[in-house]
Amino acid sequence: MSDQLAYFAAEELIEHYRSGALSPIEVIRALLDRIAAVNPKVNALYFADAEAALAAAAESEERWRRGNPQGLLDGVPVSLKDSVLAIGMPSYHGTLATDPAQARAPLDAPVTMRLKEAGAIIIGKTTMPDFGMIASGVSSRYGVTRNPWDLSRNSGGSSSASRRVRRAQRAFEECIHQRGHDRREAADGVERRGRDRGGQVAAGIAQRIIERSAHAQ
Repeated sequence: MSDQLAYFAAEELIEHYRSGALSPIEVIRALLDRIAAVNPKVNALYFADAEAALAAAAESEERWRRGNPQGLLDGVPVSLKDSVLAIGMPSYHGTLATDPAQARAPLDAPVTMRLKEAGAIIIGKTTMPDFGMIASGVSSRYGVTRNPWDLSRNSGGSSSASRRVRRAQRAFEECIHQRGHDRREAADGVERRGRDRGGQVAAGIAQRIIERSAHAQ
């Protein structure tokens, strides 16, 4: 069951939290285990704050227990691209040119603020090429971010690791299988059609949940 938790969509997690079938702590622990098992191979995350994520999950679990979730994404784990600021988390913009002493963000980017307001749990930060200016998953600071389907290839850029996290979802894998596309061509197509600019994916999830909630009312 723990492996399956990594594939639940945000809407599914919210439904399970509401019914009590799952807790945010279970989900965060499962994702941390998944990161420990997979990240050494693909190099998708350069920073994960397990302690803070578990503390946030405990707070979220208590809110759900009281029937008073903070927002539409309460307890849903998200990751942020390196270039998206989050208080206390390092942002190197993918390059060795960034001084580590000045890397810790003193403020949140707007998308980070919105995610926190909605109750999302920021589990970590994902790699990117230098300043997002290279169309490959190669960074002077992080090295190579690998394609999880073929570790001999890199991920492409500029949102190299953000795309790796997104493609871990079963829905995307099923889409590729059904269409019969070559995996590498499909991956390149995703990059061309719309790159994950920082928290764009998470913001899109939030928007879909808001729209569905409004429709249900």
